[in-house]
Amino acid sequence: MNAVGSTITTGYIPYVSTAGRQTYSNTLSTLTVSTLSGAANAPTVTRITTPVTTSTLYTPPAGVVRVKVRMCAGGGGGGALGTAAGTAGGTTSFGLWTVSGGAGGYGAGQFSGSGGVGGVSGTDSVSSSLIARIQGGPGSSGFAIVNASGGCGGWNPFGGGGIGGYGGVNGTSGTANSGGGGGACGGTAGSGTGGGGGAGGYVEFYVNTPIATSTIIGAGGNGGNSGTNTIGGNGGSGIIIVEEMYI
Repeated sequence: MNAVGSTITTGYIPYVSTAGRQTYSNTLSTLTVSTLSGAANAPTVTRITTPVTTSTLYTPPAGVVRVKVRMCAGGGGGGALGTAAGTAGGTTSFGLWTVSGGAGGYGAGQFSGSGGVGGVSGTDSVSSSLIARIQGGPGSSGFAIVNASGGCGGWNPFGGGGIGGYGGVNGTSGTANSGGGGGACGGTAGSGTGGGGGAGGYVEFYVNTPIATSTIIGAGGNGGNSGTNTIGGNGGSGIIIVEEMYI
């Protein structure tokens, strides 16, 4: 690679003679290597991570010409014993873009609980460019077997699903800011196991003319609760990641 300030020999300079024929001078042409005016700046990243019930404002830094946004909704909570189901995760939004939370896993009762469905619905903005929209993975169902493992929480592209408990042990929660579903409580000597919570939906897109934008991070759903050592894990909260690009 040629250094800034160095010269490159490009060849003899062509010209048209008075006789109308192209010929070449005996002078070599050179170019000077220089930096481009307005060379591209490195991108910056803003992460919005705190679940809120009212919107907060994202303001792009000065000089930003385009942003790429990746975001997910909250995961559903895992089911517990009895009929104690987990609750659904919250919706995440960036302006008109939204993704829905995963459903909570069902409680076990005397049978296995079904896993929660991953977040699927959402709204796209016509002023931006969709890259991908992916439904969150469903939580796995429990087992109609005593002392069995509870269902695991669903995953989306950020991962983070919680693990089901075993033998009456509580399910683990989905990872914060992943949208993963919560794991279900493990079964006891008298009961099957609950289902895991579904993962929050996922979307990524470009905003070609970024402006100040309202945002909401969906909270993770609560795990079902039937008492001590019979609790499903909470769902993981959502996240918004904004990659900011400059000229």
